[in-house]
Parts: sequence; C-alpha cells; structure tokens
Amino acid sequence: MEAEDYGSAVMRLSEPFPDVVLLDWMLPGSSGIQFIKHMKREALTRDIPVMMLTARGEEDRVRRL
Repeated sequence: MEAEDYGSAVMRLSEPFPDVVLLDWMLPGSSGIQFIKHMKREALTRDIPVMMLTARGEEDRVRRL
C-alpha cells in the first residue's frame, strides 16, 4: 500500500498491518521521524521494521530509533 503524506500514512497504518514500512525522511505534512515516533508509541505497530530513505546529502548514517 502507498500513502502520499503524513495524514494518509497514519490512516493506513491499521489492520492488516504492513510487514515493513519504507519511509521518506521528508514526508509531506510532517517528517518521517514523527511518523516513526507515532508508530513506536502504539503497541500494535512498534515492532514493525522501518527503512527510511532520504535525498538529503548530509544524512549518510544508519540510525536506530
């Protein structure tokens, strides 16, 4: 499934839950980081793995959130 912005991504984060989330750092409506924080607050979604991508040149490391 696909979401074009933060609000639609939050709405789609429901059953059936995704096996993995591929997320853009620069998510329209909020940031990808805020979306991950939302996921981690919820017991039903906190264990879903997330792979975050960015076009930002200065971000070149892997982070665990």
